[in-house]
Amino acid sequence: MNPLARTVAAAALLYGCGSRAAGATGDAGTVPTGACDGACVDGAGPADVARSDGAGTCAAGRCITVLATGQRSTHIAVDAKNVYWTNIDDGTITKVPIDGGAPTTLASGQNRPLALAVGAGTVYWTNNAGGTVMSVPATGGSPTTLATGQYGPQSIAVDATTVYWANVDGTVTKQALGGGGIATPLASGQNWPWGLVVDATAAYWADEKGGTVVKVPLGGGALVTLSSGQSGPWALALDATAVYWPTEAGGTVMKVPLGGGTPTTLVTGQDGPEAIAVDGASVYWTTGLGGTVMKVASSGGTPVVIASKVSPVDIAVDATSVYWSNGDDTIVKATPK
Repeated sequence: MNPLARTVAAAALLYGCGSRAAGATGDAGTVPTGACDGACVDGAGPADVARSDGAGTCAAGRCITVLATGQRSTHIAVDAKNVYWTNIDDGTITKVPIDGGAPTTLASGQNRPLALAVGAGTVYWTNNAGGTVMSVPATGGSPTTLATGQYGPQSIAVDATTVYWANVDGTVTKQALGGGGIATPLASGQNWPWGLVVDATAAYWADEKGGTVVKVPLGGGALVTLSSGQSGPWALALDATAVYWPTEAGGTVMKVPLGGGTPTTLVTGQDGPEAIAVDGASVYWTTGLGGTVMKVASSGGTPVVIASKVSPVDIAVDATSVYWSNGDDTIVKATPK
């Protein structure tokens, strides 16, 4: 289910490494002595931690860090230095260093900012109510309006030269990164396109109400349906070989080759899978109803719980960590992923 269409319940209190003194007891057992070094986690739920002995060392686990609080995040993105997010309620675009620190507001006064993407030192986002596509330097500065007059832009992606977005009216559009040019339609007649992603040759999206996963060449051309008959797909992730998405019915996580073919079911029985991310080796997703952050090998296998007793909304990954926004207004990082 699209998390914008549900009320996010408040999460149970998340105890990250360093949030309590060594020796304190929580959901996952006794906090190990010594500083958090990325090898241990406390309080993210019993399924996340295995204690190897009575001394409180970890056989397997993760360091859970709350990077920011008081943030009603809708979508997040990450680069080598920062985590970025939109706040649809207060109209801001914000960042925080991936290693922790004070959040910085990059833009304010936006009209229901929704999706965002980051590339080449610039942050891009859609103003869903304002009908604009915007950008701002990741280091801060004055926002730039790249496009106006859009109908409910709700998804965005960028590459080295171009920004792409999808509108509620069923159009998928592109424009040069610098703005000022003419927006070029790539597709029309879609039924709530979401989860727009791009690679070197094509743009891909999930047609939520149409139940399809679609791609089109970046230069324009005929649409290709990669999968049909899906239940409410709205988020996509992309690696070098496949497109991945969650579905409502059956709680599945799916994939299909970039060139098309038979879709593969990676996992089933997830409780409301929503946001999704990939890193080439694994697929990561959130369960909005189950309150978990999960992963599985991109080839399939047994799912792993990264965090439980949370209320995840969106998710992102980098080389070492997985990040998510929570319905309790926090931005969280788990290392190792």
